[in-house]
Amino acid sequence: MAVTIPMRSGSEIRWSCQSALLRTRLLVLLKMPRLRSLYQKRKKVERSPEQRKLYEAVEKKKGYVDLSNQKIEDVILLAKALKANTSIKTLKLASNRIQDISALADALKTNTNLIKLDLSYNDIKDVSTLVKVLKTRTSLQWLSLSKNAIQVENQKEIKMVCAEKKIKLEI
Repeated sequence: MAVTIPMRSGSEIRWSCQSALLRTRLLVLLKMPRLRSLYQKRKKVERSPEQRKLYEAVEKKKGYVDLSNQKIEDVILLAKALKANTSIKTLKLASNRIQDISALADALKTNTNLIKLDLSYNDIKDVSTLVKVLKTRTSLQWLSLSKNAIQVENQKEIKMVCAEKKIKLEI
């Protein structure tokens, strides 16, 4: 099923997704950049039932978003949501089909509140863009890249950077 997401800037993103729940979660993340704020300018923000459910889940779990086992391959839309939504502190993307994480790494440059990122059980081979971002980024405290086919030279590099920045790494 394809969905067109109108953005505030006037542009649109066309995206196809098998999971209605995943599509709803990503739409909410894109449309509500500050999920933790229930009121905006002293007026109550109107939300759909799906938006309320996700808001309550994020609020109860203090910024925890779990998108594991959703068959995600492309993280470009998710990266845009991560740039816009700074209330997310933990993001689980385990057991998907993610291969290229350069867009996600780019989103980490602007989202400085994310402290836990789980990318385990994917098809990630190259983490060089993530290494470059981690050299300058300080808020990430835990990173899981276990059960990926990461190249040996990239493994050494990311281990060094994580040790230097005191990021707990699972690889």
